[in-house]
Amino acid sequence: MIANHSLSAQTIVPGQLLEARYPTFREQTIKQHGISKVTVRMMRKPSSHTIYDDGRRLIYHFDGNGSLKGFQKVIPGDDGLGDTIGATWIRMNGQLRTRAERIGRYRRRLTYEYPSDTLLIETVNVKRGDLDWQELSTEQVRIETKEQAGQRIESHFRGGVNAKPYQRTNYIYEGEKLLREEQWLGARLRYLDTWTYESGLITSFHHRDEEQQKTFEVTYSTASELQDEGTWCENGHCRNWSMVYFDNGLPKGWIIIDPKTQDLEIWEFRYEYF
Repeated sequence: MIANHSLSAQTIVPGQLLEARYPTFREQTIKQHGISKVTVRMMRKPSSHTIYDDGRRLIYHFDGNGSLKGFQKVIPGDDGLGDTIGATWIRMNGQLRTRAERIGRYRRRLTYEYPSDTLLIETVNVKRGDLDWQELSTEQVRIETKEQAGQRIESHFRGGVNAKPYQRTNYIYEGEKLLREEQWLGARLRYLDTWTYESGLITSFHHRDEEQQKTFEVTYSTASELQDEGTWCENGHCRNWSMVYFDNGLPKGWIIIDPKTQDLEIWEFRYEYF
């Protein structure tokens, strides 16, 4: 049951996925509800079996303005204990200033400076176990924008300071379609993200890893502004998904079902408040 359609439509943002896979939440709704934390339990239910919970979790932390300030993944290890992979964001005046990452006892900290609207300086420091922090590298991202043949192309060139770039990311805007193309210059590595729209509503997000020859795609129904159902495809294997809600309009569960086997994947949402 959905008590407030407009509210639920403002919770999970269609087509904006963390790590090209995990949902993101609309800041306005998170702030409106005073949500400080969202935990997603990622469970499985094989056909004709009970629900199986192996401890996989997604954990989101928000500040008082509804902005994401931390994200963690808990992945079950071979010893039955969960390995935690986490990231923390620090923003000032709307700009990202620091991103800290942690994988086990390894830490990585990225700090950002903005000398101009078309230049970003990124400094990377790492820490292993109990050792001191050490600066790994300082890089720059140079931004160029141009218009051609009805397209607007924003190119981000990444490399050492005052050095030849090794990576280029193109954001190509054409009508109601956005393509993000990431290329590692001088190598064959290439990643492609594509968003398509219809009458202002997103219809699909497609991610392709050329190196691993892997694809991931989510489609969204445009039958209503809720866009709370569609397909979930990984390497050509497609399943159907739909969303269920609490009475206050917040998502309760993301249900992904294989139409052939009837196997289910259930993402259960739990909320904590300030």
